[in-house]
Amino acid sequence: MAACLVSQAAFAVEKGTIMILVNSLDNPYYASEAKGTNLKAQALGYKTSVLSHGEDVKKQSELIDAAIGKKVQGIVLDNADSTASVAAIKKAKDACLS
Repeated sequence: MAACLVSQAAFAVEKGTIMILVNSLDNPYYASEAKGTNLKAQALGYKTSVLSHGEDVKKQSELIDAAIGKKVQGIVLDNADSTASVAAIKKAKDACLS
């Protein structure tokens, strides 16, 4: 029975790219969050792009604009500021990246 167990990733079909945006990859919490999200997305068949906005709302907005421009299938966001992030998230949603 154990010989029949195969990694889900072995059968994953390429589905596009997911952009993962977190605060600081130097912080173990956010690095772990990014790693877990990255592994799950890849296991589900997505390519990933993991980037840090460093809690900078402007940089976060620029990264979301880049994701929209690259037509990624989705964005996983640990936001820089919950209030200031609303406009960028709305822009992504309006571009069908929700």
